[in-house]
Amino acid sequence: MTALSKSSEYCPKCHRSYKNYHEEYKGYGIIYHCDCEREEKIKEVEEIIRENKKRRIEKLFQLSNLGRRFMGCSFDNFEKRKGTEAALIAAKEFVRNFEVKLKTGEGVLFYGPAGNGKTHLAAAITKEIIKKGYSAIFQPTAELMYRINSTYKTEEESELEIIGGLIESHLLILDDLGKGKWSEKVEERIYVVLDGRYRNLYPTIITTNKNMNDLESYVGGAVFDRLKEMVVMVHNSASSYRKLKMKEEGNVRTN
Repeated sequence: MTALSKSSEYCPKCHRSYKNYHEEYKGYGIIYHCDCEREEKIKEVEEIIRENKKRRIEKLFQLSNLGRRFMGCSFDNFEKRKGTEAALIAAKEFVRNFEVKLKTGEGVLFYGPAGNGKTHLAAAITKEIIKKGYSAIFQPTAELMYRINSTYKTEEESELEIIGGLIESHLLILDDLGKGKWSEKVEERIYVVLDGRYRNLYPTIITTNKNMNDLESYVGGAVFDRLKEMVVMVHNSASSYRKLKMKEEGNVRTN
């Protein structure tokens, strides 16, 4: 920090006499007159950094990667049924307190039978966090495995870029953990992503159809132990809404 010159003027906010200072903050030069103005300048720099990160991540993951099917998901159109109560409450609480989650790194793991709304809630969370101005990635796990493997066959993107984006995003949703062929290589990459987010206090949302014993067997002890430190595990015990809907539609067609 360097003082440029003395001045007899007073800061309009704190009403103290001030000097002209300049310093470098995270690669940006800032000029200020007193501590309260320095805080404002730092906030401006942090906003620039956040927007730059958001644009870089969106370029890699195409506006959160939700796709047309889940782009319309919200808390308002979520099908509330017996067994979904705890999951819906946890999802809304996560969004409401996201700024706190960025300080604690606490995420949520939603588990339960297939087709009962876990992905719907994860998609709704993604949209709400993006509305708040943060970066968010919605990533089906099986697709991620394929994408990482494809980096060895093409030069369009690198594994380092993909993993870096997954680590740096303010929010990461790994949807359907437990789908796809798990391997030692995949386990290493997933662990690197989770460990990087854990160390940087970036919250992670995970959905899975597996119970906790089966999930631990699937991902391995190291990944599962890291997950236990990162997320609150919430059971969505509702039966499959997809099957119920198909049954109802089948009845309509039969009549």
